[in-house]
Amino acid sequence: MDFLAAYIFPMGEKKIEEFIMTGISLGGHVTWRLLREEPRIKIGIPIIGLPFESFPKYMGPRAESLSIPFTAPTYPPSLKPLLEGEVDHSSYKGKKILTLHGARDKLVPLEKGLGDIEEVLRVVNASEGGKAELWSQENAGHVCSDEMLRRTADWVWTYGLS
Repeated sequence: MDFLAAYIFPMGEKKIEEFIMTGISLGGHVTWRLLREEPRIKIGIPIIGLPFESFPKYMGPRAESLSIPFTAPTYPPSLKPLLEGEVDHSSYKGKKILTLHGARDKLVPLEKGLGDIEEVLRVVNASEGGKAELWSQENAGHVCSDEMLRRTADWVWTYGLS
């Protein structure tokens, strides 16, 4: 992000001050993380991904269902502060977040992160300039569907380009 303007506008003709981010699956998880940690990202659309703080809630049971202990070295202690530490939801205030999910997603099940997402929605929608929505597509699994892409484009158009 820091070098994007230098690459796109090498003569300094424009300055990039705000960013839009989207990602699918692991990219959706990263989108959540950067929405929380990077103030320059004002608009985010995580697709079939959950907030980082939800990671242990779905990866632990998945690992254990495969007879993999969810302990070191699989889940190193160095990750715990990143994934289980205190979360300052106020960093989401004023952002525009659309989170998209497949109702039948077994790989990254929405219900494992729903509580965390609902808290973000509450904080964002109560904040000045903030707008957050959750949409789950019936009969969709762990896929990025055409409808999800359409909703992503609409969100970017409405909040990023209009």
